[in-house]
Amino acid sequence: MRKSYEKQNDLDLLALYLFKEDTVVSMEQVATTLTVFESIESSFISGEFTFVDNNKIMQSLDVKENCYLVCCFRTPVPVELKDNMGDFLPRRLTDTTSVVVMKVDGIKERTRSPKQNGEYVVLRLSSPSRFLDQTNVISRSIRGSGTTPIAELVEEFYYDRENSYRTGMPPLTDENIIQKYAQSGVGVYDDRYRLISLYNLAESDTEVRHAFPYSNPSRIIDTLCSDLTSSTNDPGYLFWETLTGFKLASMQSLFYSNPVMGYVKSLADTRNDEIVDERLASLYTIQSITAVNNNRRDIQTAHGAFNTELHEFDITTKRITKRNFNYDAENPYVDEKDRFPAVGGSKYVDEKSRPSIVSTFDVASFRFDKNRDEPDPNLYVDDEGEQSMSSQSIMFGDTSLNIVVAGNHMIEAGNTIQVTLPPTSPASDNQQVDEELSGTYVVRNLGHSFEFLTNTHKMSLDLARNYRTERTSIVNLDLRGES
Repeated sequence: MRKSYEKQNDLDLLALYLFKEDTVVSMEQVATTLTVFESIESSFISGEFTFVDNNKIMQSLDVKENCYLVCCFRTPVPVELKDNMGDFLPRRLTDTTSVVVMKVDGIKERTRSPKQNGEYVVLRLSSPSRFLDQTNVISRSIRGSGTTPIAELVEEFYYDRENSYRTGMPPLTDENIIQKYAQSGVGVYDDRYRLISLYNLAESDTEVRHAFPYSNPSRIIDTLCSDLTSSTNDPGYLFWETLTGFKLASMQSLFYSNPVMGYVKSLADTRNDEIVDERLASLYTIQSITAVNNNRRDIQTAHGAFNTELHEFDITTKRITKRNFNYDAENPYVDEKDRFPAVGGSKYVDEKSRPSIVSTFDVASFRFDKNRDEPDPNLYVDDEGEQSMSSQSIMFGDTSLNIVVAGNHMIEAGNTIQVTLPPTSPASDNQQVDEELSGTYVVRNLGHSFEFLTNTHKMSLDLARNYRTERTSIVNLDLRGES
């Protein structure tokens, strides 16, 4: 593996092949592009793969069924690398490879022009676990505590590349298979991989009890996530897949994570006269940036972020109960500094003094216990938790940014990163950064874009945060690391 960053968007491609029934076809010489998408709002990763078929691969390999793409890559950075925030990146991040395992979901496009040497083919890709999720429809009652029932469902139904035999999937990353074509003896292994892992501060003791008729595992997991409250009183959970496995976290635990890296919009202009390896410096540079829908109170209000009514009809006692939710007084973070912005006081939006009301209706099922005159709490949603969760879900992206940066195998959806931007308004003598938009963000969506003809890798990051940060200062570092 290379440990020298030679150009902007540099990529060290270690393996790229199609796998079908013990047949391994190397794609490194014919591949043109690969895109992979991760999102904390989506249970499974997806992507597309493009290649020029000048070796009649499509005639000899049926990719429409039981065909998989495996890619192993790394950003060729020194083992000791600064994080642009005053410290070094952990060795477990820099000195590793990243592995993509995708199932071919179909053929999106096949074209050929007279000037082409081969056929231009675009394949749709999806997670092997998504395929397994679609083919498993179960009826099951779920009972347990906290996140344990979710972990059990993942282990039973989803693809684990370290234990593929559990779900009958082929050993796509088996070392013996790789050696059939990889002359360099590359090991397709990422020691960060875990089938499912729980974010820090996301532990939960919530008791869950449900019955699910004819449901996919992902639908069951989504329902369980909406009912959980963390041990630190954070309502609402997220479940998503990255290249290193499935992740489970409360919405707020993401914002408490330590940033992985710091990115700067104009690195060369803000680093004064220090000596910097410009090639490595490009790893930290924001190539383009878009600010979208920041502080849009009209949209947030319309979806019930600040004021809602929840109606429930008790089918056993024939009574309707109603609970009001007021964001200013009842969101779980009302006493926490800088968490969830205040409704009023914005200099950009004319706030509504009386937000509109959103009503939702939930009907309870029949009960079969002894006390027929009182409602059974196990048959209802958690009123307070449901409204708080809905509110914070809407406010999750109160401030949003889209940025394009150099590809990096160490970043994934759910990570936090630090962003430093130049002032966007007339600055005072000592103001070097935009204090409103600079700060720590959660990577809500991530798109990897690989260009194999130029051997480059870019990332598009959709960033979000639900709070205001304190004054942001720039960390001046020497980015040169040791190999």
